[in-house]
Amino acid sequence: MSGTFKTIMRRVAILFGGAIIAALAAPAGLTGRIDTALAQSDGGTAMQSASRDFAFACAPCHGRTGKGDGPVASELKVSPPDLTAIARRAGGRFPADKVYARIEGLTMPDAHGTREMPIWGAVFLFEELGGSVLTKDAKPATEQTRRRLQHLVDYLRSIQD
Repeated sequence: MSGTFKTIMRRVAILFGGAIIAALAAPAGLTGRIDTALAQSDGGTAMQSASRDFAFACAPCHGRTGKGDGPVASELKVSPPDLTAIARRAGGRFPADKVYARIEGLTMPDAHGTREMPIWGAVFLFEELGGSVLTKDAKPATEQTRRRLQHLVDYLRSIQD
């Protein structure tokens, strides 16, 4: 296992632990704009899945409402940004492609150094593959991961101020 992968998985384990802490410390369900976004989605299935991914993968650092105040945030070198202000910081337009690339994490050049945020594209793909290394499993897992990441981007769009 490469050193980079070990580092990523160690960070993922820290965040997953943070997700458990957040889930135990938070009341059941999400509130405010997040509930509204779920109610307004097309049947809610994709948005509910994205909400669960957000609660599990993002909320430990970014907080339940995305404001950057999650239970793990104080442990990070750089404070997590307020995810409800992405569009505002981008001049009023939500940069979906950039958000997708940031979450996926595969476009970060090594020359820019390491990042504290896990490479969720790799983590989600690993989950989808379930340990398989068969080529026949890779294509459907990749497509499912792409959809999962896109739903998470749509979710983030829905919580913008």
